[in-house]
Amino acid sequence: METLLFLAHRLPYPPTKGDKVRSHHLLRHLAHRYRVVLGSFIDDPLDWQHVEALGALCHRIIAVVALCFPGAVYAQQDYPNRPIRMIVPYPPGGPTDNMGRLTAEVFSKRLGQN
Repeated sequence: METLLFLAHRLPYPPTKGDKVRSHHLLRHLAHRYRVVLGSFIDDPLDWQHVEALGALCHRIIAVVALCFPGAVYAQQDYPNRPIRMIVPYPPGGPTDNMGRLTAEVFSKRLGQN
């Protein structure tokens, strides 16, 4: 099964708000076809309790505290060993797309991928 990096500007659980509902349903759909690695910001300290619930859908979760550690991404030395496909589930030019592009650039530099 192919690995897919799914970036969300906030944790897509619980699906109680519009953006969380959309991201959560898309994540559930992709989890049937890919080993999903979720990259997400935590903008509310209460969201940490929901990270474990997403473990059923995601192969790995990279959660970063928003505003405290922007761009702080750590990976195992042997991971990933193939290119990462990045899907941003929002239209181009919006804030999520811009954050995805910036994050992709950081991942690319730190992981040595194009």
